[in-house]
Amino acid sequence: MNHLPNLINMGSQSLHGSVPEEHLQHRRLWILNLHQGEGFLEIDGHRQAFFPGDATWVPAGIPYHYQFHGPSKLSFLHFVPVCRGTPVMLPSRIALGFHFESLHERITRCAPIWTREKSRAHALLWETLWTLRDLAHESGTSDSPHPAVRHSLREIEMHLAEPLYTDRLARQVGLSKTHLNRLFHKTLGVAVQEHIRLQRCRRARVLLEETTLSIKEIGLQVGIPDPHLFNKTLRRVLGKSPISIRKRGR
Repeated sequence: MNHLPNLINMGSQSLHGSVPEEHLQHRRLWILNLHQGEGFLEIDGHRQAFFPGDATWVPAGIPYHYQFHGPSKLSFLHFVPVCRGTPVMLPSRIALGFHFESLHERITRCAPIWTREKSRAHALLWETLWTLRDLAHESGTSDSPHPAVRHSLREIEMHLAEPLYTDRLARQVGLSKTHLNRLFHKTLGVAVQEHIRLQRCRRARVLLEETTLSIKEIGLQVGIPDPHLFNKTLRRVLGKSPISIRKRGR
Protein backbone atom coordinates (compact mmCIF):
# COMPACT_ATOMS: atom_id res chain seq x y z
CA MET A 1 0.00 0.00 0.00
CA ASN A 2 1.59 3.29 -1.09
CA HIS A 3 -0.48 5.76 0.96
CA LEU A 4 -2.84 5.50 3.89
CA PRO A 5 -6.32 6.60 2.75
CA ASN A 6 -8.78 8.74 4.65
CA LEU A 7 -11.79 8.67 2.32
CA ILE A 8 -14.20 5.72 2.35
CA ASN A 9 -16.27 4.87 -0.71
CA MET A 10 -18.27 2.02 0.79
CA GLY A 11 -18.06 -0.99 3.05
CA SER A 12 -20.27 -4.04 3.22
CA GLN A 13 -20.48 -7.81 2.64
CA SER A 14 -20.98 -9.82 -0.54
CA LEU A 15 -21.23 -13.45 -1.64
CA HIS A 16 -19.02 -14.62 -4.51
CA GLY A 17 -18.28 -17.92 -6.24
CA SER A 18 -21.38 -18.38 -8.40
CA VAL A 19 -19.08 -17.23 -11.20
CA PRO A 20 -15.72 -18.99 -10.67
CA GLU A 21 -13.60 -16.07 -11.93
CA GLU A 22 -14.07 -12.31 -11.72
CA HIS A 23 -11.94 -9.96 -13.88
CA LEU A 24 -12.02 -6.37 -12.61
CA GLN A 25 -10.24 -3.03 -12.60
CA HIS A 26 -11.07 0.13 -10.64
CA ARG A 27 -9.63 3.41 -11.84
CA ARG A 28 -9.70 5.28 -8.50
CA LEU A 29 -10.80 2.85 -5.80
CA TRP A 30 -8.55 0.69 -3.67
CA ILE A 31 -10.10 -2.61 -2.58
CA LEU A 32 -9.72 -4.31 0.80
CA ASN A 33 -11.37 -7.73 1.15
CA LEU A 34 -11.66 -9.98 4.20
CA HIS A 35 -12.26 -13.55 3.05
CA GLN A 36 -14.33 -16.38 4.50
CA GLY A 37 -13.56 -18.63 1.52
CA GLU A 38 -10.49 -19.57 -0.46
CA GLY A 39 -9.16 -19.17 -3.96
CA PHE A 40 -6.56 -17.22 -5.92
CA LEU A 41 -5.97 -13.54 -6.53
CA GLU A 42 -3.95 -12.39 -9.55
CA ILE A 43 -2.69 -8.81 -9.59
CA ASP A 44 -0.59 -7.51 -12.46
CA GLY A 45 0.41 -11.05 -13.44
CA HIS A 46 1.27 -12.18 -9.90
CA ARG A 47 -0.96 -15.06 -8.72
CA GLN A 48 -1.25 -16.08 -5.09
CA ALA A 49 -3.56 -18.12 -2.91
CA PHE A 50 -5.80 -16.67 -0.23
CA PHE A 51 -7.51 -18.59 2.55
CA PRO A 52 -10.40 -18.13 5.00
CA GLY A 53 -9.33 -15.53 7.54
CA ASP A 54 -7.09 -13.61 5.10
CA ALA A 55 -7.22 -9.99 4.00
CA THR A 56 -6.25 -9.06 0.44
CA TRP A 57 -5.41 -5.68 -1.15
CA VAL A 58 -5.97 -4.46 -4.69
CA PRO A 59 -4.51 -1.03 -5.61
CA ALA A 60 -6.45 1.35 -7.86
CA GLY A 61 -5.87 1.24 -11.60
CA ILE A 62 -4.40 -2.27 -11.75
CA PRO A 63 -6.26 -5.11 -13.51
CA TYR A 64 -6.93 -8.06 -11.23
CA HIS A 65 -9.02 -11.18 -11.07
CA TYR A 66 -10.27 -13.50 -8.35
CA GLN A 67 -10.75 -17.23 -8.71
CA PHE A 68 -13.02 -18.62 -5.99
CA HIS A 69 -13.18 -22.22 -4.82
CA GLY A 70 -16.92 -22.48 -4.28
CA PRO A 71 -19.19 -19.96 -2.49
CA SER A 72 -17.08 -17.31 -0.79
CA LYS A 73 -18.45 -14.62 1.49
CA LEU A 74 -16.29 -11.56 2.00
CA SER A 75 -16.37 -8.22 3.78
CA PHE A 76 -14.96 -5.28 1.86
CA LEU A 77 -14.01 -1.63 1.93
CA HIS A 78 -13.63 0.48 -1.24
CA PHE A 79 -11.78 3.74 -0.69
CA VAL A 80 -9.91 6.56 -2.40
CA PRO A 81 -6.40 7.13 -1.03
CA VAL A 82 -5.06 10.58 -0.23
CA CYS A 83 -1.32 10.94 -0.84
CA ARG A 84 0.06 12.39 2.38
CA GLY A 85 2.89 11.50 4.69
CA THR A 86 5.35 8.63 4.48
CA PRO A 87 4.28 5.65 2.33
CA VAL A 88 3.38 2.48 4.26
CA MET A 89 3.95 -0.80 2.43
CA LEU A 90 1.76 -3.84 3.05
CA PRO A 91 1.79 -7.32 1.46
CA SER A 92 -1.14 -8.04 -0.84
CA ARG A 93 -2.25 -10.88 1.49
CA ILE A 94 -2.33 -10.73 5.29
CA ALA A 95 -3.31 -13.63 7.56
CA LEU A 96 -5.56 -12.17 10.27
CA GLY A 97 -5.91 -15.09 12.69
CA PHE A 98 -7.89 -14.09 15.81
CA HIS A 99 -8.18 -10.53 14.54
CA PHE A 100 -10.47 -11.51 11.66
CA GLU A 101 -13.66 -11.23 13.70
CA SER A 102 -12.96 -7.76 15.10
CA LEU A 103 -11.89 -6.45 11.68
CA HIS A 104 -14.96 -8.02 10.08
CA GLU A 105 -17.21 -6.26 12.58
CA ARG A 106 -15.37 -2.97 12.05
CA ILE A 107 -15.72 -3.11 8.27
CA THR A 108 -19.41 -4.03 8.29
CA ARG A 109 -20.09 -1.08 10.61
CA CYS A 110 -18.64 1.39 8.10
CA ALA A 111 -21.40 1.15 5.47
CA PRO A 112 -24.44 1.97 7.65
CA ILE A 113 -22.76 4.95 9.34
CA TRP A 114 -21.00 6.41 6.27
CA THR A 115 -23.81 8.75 5.23
CA ARG A 116 -24.64 10.05 8.71
CA GLU A 117 -21.33 9.80 10.65
CA LYS A 118 -18.48 10.23 8.17
CA SER A 119 -15.89 11.17 10.78
CA ARG A 120 -16.65 8.00 12.72
CA ALA A 121 -16.45 5.91 9.54
CA HIS A 122 -13.08 7.52 8.75
CA ALA A 123 -11.87 6.61 12.24
CA LEU A 124 -12.93 2.98 11.74
CA LEU A 125 -11.06 2.87 8.45
CA TRP A 126 -7.87 4.32 9.92
CA GLU A 127 -8.06 1.93 12.87
CA THR A 128 -8.52 -1.00 10.48
CA LEU A 129 -5.56 0.00 8.33
CA TRP A 130 -3.18 0.49 11.22
CA THR A 131 -4.23 -2.89 12.65
CA LEU A 132 -3.46 -4.50 9.28
CA ARG A 133 -0.08 -2.81 9.16
CA ASP A 134 0.78 -4.08 12.66
CA LEU A 135 -0.37 -7.62 11.82
CA ALA A 136 1.68 -7.64 8.61
CA HIS A 137 4.79 -6.56 10.48
CA GLU A 138 4.24 -9.03 13.33
CA SER A 139 3.44 -12.10 11.25
CA GLY A 140 5.73 -11.57 8.29
CA THR A 141 3.00 -13.08 6.08
CA SER A 142 4.42 -14.69 2.95
CA ASP A 143 2.76 -14.57 -0.43
CA SER A 144 3.55 -18.29 -0.81
CA PRO A 145 2.42 -20.37 2.19
CA HIS A 146 4.33 -23.55 2.96
CA PRO A 147 2.97 -26.52 0.92
CA ALA A 148 2.14 -28.34 4.16
CA VAL A 149 -0.05 -25.42 5.24
CA ARG A 150 -1.79 -25.26 1.87
CA HIS A 151 -2.50 -29.01 1.95
CA SER A 152 -3.75 -28.88 5.54
CA LEU A 153 -6.02 -25.91 4.84
CA ARG A 154 -7.58 -27.73 1.92
CA GLU A 155 -8.13 -30.85 4.07
CA ILE A 156 -9.73 -28.75 6.78
CA GLU A 157 -11.99 -27.01 4.26
CA MET A 158 -13.09 -30.30 2.68
CA HIS A 159 -13.68 -32.19 5.93
CA LEU A 160 -14.88 -29.52 8.33
CA ALA A 161 -17.95 -31.56 9.33
CA GLU A 162 -15.73 -34.45 10.44
CA PRO A 163 -13.40 -34.83 13.43
CA LEU A 164 -10.08 -33.14 12.62
CA TYR A 165 -6.86 -33.92 14.50
CA THR A 166 -3.58 -32.05 14.27
CA ASP A 167 -1.43 -35.18 14.48
CA ARG A 168 -3.35 -36.79 11.59
CA LEU A 169 -2.96 -33.68 9.43
CA ALA A 170 0.74 -33.56 10.30
CA ARG A 171 1.24 -37.19 9.26
CA GLN A 172 -0.39 -36.49 5.90
CA VAL A 173 2.24 -33.84 5.13
CA GLY A 174 5.16 -35.70 6.71
CA LEU A 175 5.72 -33.30 9.61
CA SER A 176 5.53 -33.47 13.37
CA LYS A 177 2.53 -31.96 15.15
CA THR A 178 4.80 -29.29 16.65
CA HIS A 179 6.28 -28.34 13.29
CA LEU A 180 2.86 -28.03 11.64
CA ASN A 181 1.58 -25.87 14.48
CA ARG A 182 4.66 -23.67 14.11
CA LEU A 183 3.98 -23.24 10.38
CA PHE A 184 0.33 -22.39 11.05
CA HIS A 185 1.38 -19.77 13.60
CA LYS A 186 3.80 -18.23 11.12
CA THR A 187 1.29 -18.21 8.25
CA LEU A 188 -2.07 -17.64 9.97
CA GLY A 189 -1.20 -16.42 13.43
CA VAL A 190 -2.95 -19.34 15.18
CA ALA A 191 -2.37 -23.03 15.88
CA VAL A 192 -4.07 -25.75 13.83
CA GLN A 193 -6.93 -26.47 16.24
CA GLU A 194 -7.67 -22.79 16.76
CA HIS A 195 -7.82 -22.31 13.00
CA ILE A 196 -10.25 -25.24 12.75
CA ARG A 197 -12.41 -23.69 15.49
CA LEU A 198 -12.38 -20.33 13.72
CA GLN A 199 -13.32 -21.90 10.39
CA ARG A 200 -16.19 -23.84 11.93
CA CYS A 201 -17.58 -20.66 13.45
CA ARG A 202 -17.15 -18.64 10.24
CA ARG A 203 -18.90 -21.27 8.15
CA ALA A 204 -21.63 -21.51 10.78
CA ARG A 205 -22.17 -17.75 10.57
CA VAL A 206 -22.54 -17.91 6.77
CA LEU A 207 -25.04 -20.78 7.04
CA LEU A 208 -26.99 -19.03 9.78
CA GLU A 209 -27.19 -15.80 7.80
CA GLU A 210 -27.66 -17.20 4.29
CA THR A 211 -29.73 -20.41 4.70
CA THR A 212 -32.84 -21.69 6.45
CA LEU A 213 -31.11 -24.80 7.82
CA SER A 214 -31.92 -25.51 11.44
CA ILE A 215 -29.34 -24.58 14.05
CA LYS A 216 -28.92 -28.27 14.88
CA GLU A 217 -28.24 -29.13 11.22
CA ILE A 218 -25.72 -26.29 10.92
CA GLY A 219 -23.90 -27.58 13.98
CA LEU A 220 -23.63 -30.98 12.31
CA GLN A 221 -22.38 -29.45 9.06
CA VAL A 222 -19.58 -27.55 10.76
CA GLY A 223 -18.42 -30.42 12.96
CA ILE A 224 -19.91 -29.30 16.30
CA PRO A 225 -22.90 -31.65 16.72
CA ASP A 226 -23.43 -30.98 20.44
CA PRO A 227 -25.94 -28.06 20.60
CA HIS A 228 -24.58 -26.83 23.95
CA LEU A 229 -20.98 -26.85 22.69
CA PHE A 230 -22.06 -25.23 19.41
CA ASN A 231 -23.71 -22.36 21.28
CA LYS A 232 -20.76 -21.99 23.65
CA THR A 233 -18.18 -22.04 20.83
CA LEU A 234 -19.96 -19.39 18.75
CA ARG A 235 -20.36 -17.17 21.78
CA ARG A 236 -16.67 -17.51 22.56
CA VAL A 237 -15.36 -16.94 19.02
CA LEU A 238 -17.99 -14.64 17.47
CA GLY A 239 -19.37 -13.06 20.61
CA LYS A 240 -22.94 -14.00 19.66
CA SER A 241 -25.29 -16.96 20.02
CA PRO A 242 -26.52 -18.86 16.93
CA ILE A 243 -30.01 -17.37 17.42
CA SER A 244 -28.73 -13.77 17.52
CA ILE A 245 -26.56 -14.34 14.42
CA ARG A 246 -29.56 -15.73 12.55
CA LYS A 247 -31.76 -12.77 13.55
CA ARG A 248 -29.11 -10.29 12.44
CA GLY A 249 -28.80 -11.99 9.02
CA ARG A 250 -32.49 -11.52 8.25
